[in-house]
Amino acid sequence: MKTNRIIVQPYSALWEQSFRDIRAELQDALGKLALRIEHVGSTAVPGLSAKPIIDVDVVIRDYSVFEAVVSGLRAIGYTHEGDLGIAGREAFRYEGKEHLQKHHLYICPLDSAELERHIAFRDYLRSHPEAVQEYSRLKEEGARLYPNDVDQYIQHKSPFIETIYREIGLDRSVKPQGKATVYYRDNELIIRTMEEADARIFTDEEIAQGWHTDISKYLARLRDQSAGKCVSLTAVYNGLPAGYVNVYFAGLGGAFSGKGYPEIVDFGVLEKYRRKGIGSKLMDAAEEIAGQYAGTVWLGVGLHSGYGSAQRMYVKRGYIPDGTGVWYRNKPCAQYETEIVNDDDLVLFLSKRLEQQSDN
Repeated sequence: MKTNRIIVQPYSALWEQSFRDIRAELQDALGKLALRIEHVGSTAVPGLSAKPIIDVDVVIRDYSVFEAVVSGLRAIGYTHEGDLGIAGREAFRYEGKEHLQKHHLYICPLDSAELERHIAFRDYLRSHPEAVQEYSRLKEEGARLYPNDVDQYIQHKSPFIETIYREIGLDRSVKPQGKATVYYRDNELIIRTMEEADARIFTDEEIAQGWHTDISKYLARLRDQSAGKCVSLTAVYNGLPAGYVNVYFAGLGGAFSGKGYPEIVDFGVLEKYRRKGIGSKLMDAAEEIAGQYAGTVWLGVGLHSGYGSAQRMYVKRGYIPDGTGVWYRNKPCAQYETEIVNDDDLVLFLSKRLEQQSDN
């Protein structure tokens, strides 16, 4: 369950009972698969102002029982969304459940670093009332100043959060993983982080389609992913790489450069795999990743007919022009002056407001 408007409320003792109600339903569904069910996030800290959404971590032994957990949760209305770019924390969404408080549900293996951070941050606040008071003040102030601007709200409270993490000796930065991270899976499609072998396959397939491309752009994405600058995704359809997209955490330049918004870069689906819903699933995953860093995501789309399907899809997904007009070779076109060619460097920048995923 996601939220748009920022609503921060004074602490309510009812939140603990709401967690217990959620926990009881989860425990009934999972039985001994759930080693613990933890109330985390701001609603778990007495006295702390928070958005009225309960964050829940279900602790399991390891991934050997994960499929059984997914099956148990599916039976009571939850759907697995992948780790959404944060290793060691599997997210689940739900529909309905009006009998329960709105909540975010995560499954974490016992050795999860993200679980450790959730518990350590909660326990620090529980034992430091002065920090609770200051954090409440910052959250209430941020919600008052930026009630409809998730990015500014997050930036307003982020220095405090980072100070706490440094004090308790935990590093929140995302580390490259030794194996691929899976963001989506069904019977035909897997969306995972890009691997080096994908680069050659995509290059060969695009050349066969008549595109002018070479392997260097994919290798550059892989280097940036290893350096922690982006997440590069590959869609694998029936075992074969079929599409790709990249999410850069700080953007690469353009209309939104320097604003701290993630940028979706170089999205594509091979021609023989189009009209199978692969592009939509890739964009779902990319937006979920971007939403972990800011409340707005942006991209640039070419204006010639080769981008026609992408243009239509972006509009349907809620992307709107940024208002700076058309850009050419990374510069805005001056009215009646700029000479252009309708090639891949002629773009219109679009942005989309994302729904905030969770709250500390």
